[in-house]
Amino acid sequence: MSQPTLVDLPQPAVVIATKPGQVFVLDRCDGTPILPVTETPMPQDPEPYEHLSPTQPISAINLLPPNLTEKDMWGITPYDQLRCRILFRKTRYEGPYTPQSQRGMLQYPGLMGVTEWGGVAVDEQSKVMVVNTSTVPYVLRLLAKEKAKDIQAKWQSERET
Repeated sequence: MSQPTLVDLPQPAVVIATKPGQVFVLDRCDGTPILPVTETPMPQDPEPYEHLSPTQPISAINLLPPNLTEKDMWGITPYDQLRCRILFRKTRYEGPYTPQSQRGMLQYPGLMGVTEWGGVAVDEQSKVMVVNTSTVPYVLRLLAKEKAKDIQAKWQSERET
């Protein structure tokens, strides 16, 4: 989460932009939402020992890009595009709150988040909010403890040679 931005709407408010792209506008005096916040059902079916929240708060203002589809996969060459489409089909993807998976999951937006650390700037006179965004996708995969140890041992031996 970036630093909050203080603004004066009809009442004193604070604007808080989160890495996942939510922009919460709260009353500065008591923290109640000025703009609606909805608890929204999220994808489930976690890996063993994972615990997921059934809902997430979604603000009336969010900077989330539309969910990806196979048609969105691209590449410089036809081979690149085909490889991206195959990877898209192999990984789990149910939108920005897709649970982690041992088979692999597409995280979009990725690890960098949507809003950058700089937060938002608000021009109260023109009623414009400026924010830098990023929506780079990542493919992530959970590893079993034994597999992770094997990979770590391999990397360690390669560093020593």
